[in-house]
Amino acid sequence: MTKTKNALRRGFFDISSYSLKEICEEENLDYENQTVIRREVSPAGKSRAFINDTPVTLDVMRRIGSRLMDVSFTA
Repeated sequence: MTKTKNALRRGFFDISSYSLKEICEEENLDYENQTVIRREVSPAGKSRAFINDTPVTLDVMRRIGSRLMDVSFTA
């Protein structure tokens, strides 16, 4: 069976309290309190990343995304 659809993951974030305006300006992204982060992966394995519908590199997505989550583990 051949895969024919892109995999799509999308997250909606209220970034108003995360101090991300400066990073958005550095990366030429429109700053919006309600931000959409999206990644599409084709059946061939190629991926595209977007922040508020603007294409970004995975490094930019990681830079912003890493500030939206705080995951800690306790023993």
